[in-house]
Amino acid sequence: MNITSAITAGFAGTFRWKARATRAEYWLFLPVGLLLPALTMTAVTALGFGVGIAIVAGLAALLPLVAVTSRRALDTGATIAATLEPTLDLIGLIGWVWLTRMTGTSLYAALNAADGPAGFGTMWLFLITMPVMVLIGLSIFLRGLIRGAALFSQMAEPSQPGPNKYGPNPSEVQQ
Repeated sequence: MNITSAITAGFAGTFRWKARATRAEYWLFLPVGLLLPALTMTAVTALGFGVGIAIVAGLAALLPLVAVTSRRALDTGATIAATLEPTLDLIGLIGWVWLTRMTGTSLYAALNAADGPAGFGTMWLFLITMPVMVLIGLSIFLRGLIRGAALFSQMAEPSQPGPNKYGPNPSEVQQ
């Protein structure tokens, strides 16, 4: 399989979750699948849309990669759940970044606007909230890193020999 056919197969199988994908299809599609959400979010933001719309567009652009990863997992004999956990961690991390940005910006603006006792209370709220948000983000990131590493090694395994309930082995030559 060459890179063009892998990219074509990756996009063509965006809504086909219960099938099998070869290692070549997965690994050749991976760079495109990783760049597409980032470029989509950048383009949507550059066009002047809000962060929420950019996140939704980026998640939509992530679907082809999640689909090819699911098909690759089924090819190795794993379940789709193995691919969903790291995906949910990534979505959680994106949501955390958005929430932290919104919370930090709001609290910082309130801190700058408040004088006297209100400013002192807002300062303490800011000083308590931000380290908690950092710890939550760090835990989401580390959990995603561990689950992602496990998924990464699963994607490198050879195909399950012979047909399975998701179809014939795409690596074997069909007679």
